[in-house]
Amino acid sequence: MNSSPFPFSPSLLFSVSLLFFSLSIPWCLSNSEFYASCSTAQFVCGNITADFPFWGNERPDFCGNPGLELKCENDNPTIQINGVVYRVLEIDENGQSLRIARQDYTDGICKPQFMNTTLDPQLLEYAPGYKNLTIIYGCTIPALLGVPALFTCLVTGTGTGSQNGYAVTDAVGPGLCYRSIVVPVSEMVLTSAVINLSILEESLKQGFQVKWKVDDTACSNCIRSQGVCGYLLSNETTCYCPDQLIATKTCPSSPDGVLATPGRSNGHPSIAK
Repeated sequence: MNSSPFPFSPSLLFSVSLLFFSLSIPWCLSNSEFYASCSTAQFVCGNITADFPFWGNERPDFCGNPGLELKCENDNPTIQINGVVYRVLEIDENGQSLRIARQDYTDGICKPQFMNTTLDPQLLEYAPGYKNLTIIYGCTIPALLGVPALFTCLVTGTGTGSQNGYAVTDAVGPGLCYRSIVVPVSEMVLTSAVINLSILEESLKQGFQVKWKVDDTACSNCIRSQGVCGYLLSNETTCYCPDQLIATKTCPSSPDGVLATPGRSNGHPSIAK
C-alpha cells in the first residue's frame, strides 16, 4: 500500500484550492465597484445624511463599520445597539459623535423595552455630561419608603396594584418592584431640584450623545491618496482605489504627485478630522 505524507488526495486539495481562489476573485475584481459605490452612495433619511463609517439603505455594507448600520423608518433614521433601537437625531462628523434617543420612549414612558442602555465599548463611548438614571416599574407604594410615584403605568405581568413608577439616580436594580431600565440623561436634569414626569420624558426624547471609535487617521490618509474609505471583514478600515484590484491602506500616488483634497467636491465623502 502506497503511503502519502498528505491526509487528502492531490485532486481534492486542488479542488479546494480552486474553490477558494474562485471565491476570492469577486472581491478583487469588484474593488473598482466598491470604490464607485462608496464614493457616491450616502445614507439619506429625513434630514440626516451619513458617510463613512456608517452604512445602510442605498449605502452598501462594505462602505461602513458592521456595527454602524443605519435604517430609515418613516423618514426617521434609526440604529440598533446591543438589541435596543434608537432614533438618530444628529450626526456630527467633525466631533465624531451622534445624538440618539431610545425609540421605545418616543411616545411616552409606559411602553419600554426592558433592556438597559449599553454600548459596544470597542465601537462607542458616552460623551461627557451624562449620568445614569434608573427608571423603575411595577412598584407598590411602600416599595420606595412611601415616596409618591413619579408616574403610573399598567405593565404586563404586574398586578393592578403595582403600577407605580419611579426614577432614581445611578444604575440600580428593581428591588421589590417588577423591572428597571438604566438610561443616560443629562447631568443638568439630575441636578434639578425636582425631576417631574414632563422633564423626564423630554430628556428621554432629546437623547444623549455617543462618540464612535473608528480610526479616522487611516480614513483621512486614504482620502488624501484619492481613495475612498470602506471596511473589511477583518474589522479594519480599508481604502478602495480606482482601477486597482485589491483594497489597500492608501492608493498609489497619482502620476503628477498631486493628492486629492478631502471633501465631496472630488467625489469622495467628507471625513471628520
